[in-house]
Amino acid sequence: MAMRRSFFYLFLLLVLVLIVLGFINISRKLSWKEPYDGVAWVEGPTGLTAARVNEDSPAYLSGIKAGDILFSINDTPVKNRIEFAKMLWLIDRLEQKALYQVGRGGTILSPSFYLSKKGVSSTYIYLMLLGLATLAISLMVFFNTKRQFTGPYAFFYLVSVSLYSFYVFSATGQMDFLDNLFYWLDKLALLAFPPLLLNFFFIFPQKKKIIQRKKRVALFYIPGLVLLLSNVVLNTILDSILTESQVLSFQKILEKLELAHFSLYTILALALIIRDLISNINPYIKNQLRWIAVGLGLGSLPFALFYVVPFIGDRLPTTPGQLSVLLQGLIPITLAYSISRYRLMDFEVLFKKGTTLVISFAMLAMVYFLVSSQTELFSENRLNAILLGLLAIILGATLFTPLSELVQTLVDRVIYRRSYAYRRTLLMISNVLNRERDLSRLSNFLWKPFPRPCPSSR
Repeated sequence: MAMRRSFFYLFLLLVLVLIVLGFINISRKLSWKEPYDGVAWVEGPTGLTAARVNEDSPAYLSGIKAGDILFSINDTPVKNRIEFAKMLWLIDRLEQKALYQVGRGGTILSPSFYLSKKGVSSTYIYLMLLGLATLAISLMVFFNTKRQFTGPYAFFYLVSVSLYSFYVFSATGQMDFLDNLFYWLDKLALLAFPPLLLNFFFIFPQKKKIIQRKKRVALFYIPGLVLLLSNVVLNTILDSILTESQVLSFQKILEKLELAHFSLYTILALALIIRDLISNINPYIKNQLRWIAVGLGLGSLPFALFYVVPFIGDRLPTTPGQLSVLLQGLIPITLAYSISRYRLMDFEVLFKKGTTLVISFAMLAMVYFLVSSQTELFSENRLNAILLGLLAIILGATLFTPLSELVQTLVDRVIYRRSYAYRRTLLMISNVLNRERDLSRLSNFLWKPFPRPCPSSR
């Protein structure tokens, strides 16, 4: 008992440290800006190739197009992303003009331009908010369950902390002590979350037979441990032995394996939930497992299909792949819903409200990015940035309420199905009882709704 209490307080101390470090990382990330040419360069057999050129960027305005091959910058050969990043930082520090030498269809072109500054991406801001929401949900579960820290609850908190760390921590590129710490916290969380998630569903809703064989359970942690050790060896030993190009190649392979590890384990957890859903006979647990499967499936499958698979195939994620990140907001809500098996109704409301908010925010974000991508408001001009902010405020204020009501109606229809008409009738009657004072009109009103949703049998 004393050991369990000591572990509990140690875990709380760890969470507190991660919260402090998380806010430091967020502050540094939001204030960090790096030189940017507006091109997504990918490594190919002939060198760096422009996979995508953003409109109105310096490279776009100078004439660089998708498919161009980069040979040099300011007469310095550039063969990989490391050399490319070093040249951009050098040019930015010296405040020079960038002179590119690119090839296009056998022709050598020499566009020149001044680099711009790029701040934090909107994707990071969304993931950062998602990480903070995950932490808030876990704390809410902690205080609403009388601070339980045994069995599934312990794994739920471990999964939540790893998910929070994965979403919040991100290296900026400053390469100091804190930046390296944020990099390794992010890497550790990415590799720890998948086996912890799978282990959680080994216990929930009932303990599986495999949990009795601890050695078999430990095997699921080995791939993540191997990937973590590989990263350590690459960054401490091989970094001084191999060339920059070789280090970059190994790093890219490890990144592919890490994302494959993440997707494979989440899909295994989803398969485990579906298996329990089919075999379980308890109607309450079946209903809960059904929603857990839907939430985890929507949060992980589109990301695996539209983001991870193209990345492993050396292709840039498409727009659906980038938007699939928005659906990951369902994962922490699903986890909170799963831990509530003893208080199903309270968390059913939480799940519905949370799902409605996530879907509404995702739809608004898609509309916002669609509008902004068709305008020239993403420039460095401060007035344009203010106008873009006002557009976002107006868009959110005018569309969020009707959109959330529409989504809430659709979610209720899916959850309650046949009983939806009955619930809607009861809500309508409740509203009328609160405002109607004329007994005759009230009696006429109460008589009309019942034959439709509650037909009498003779």
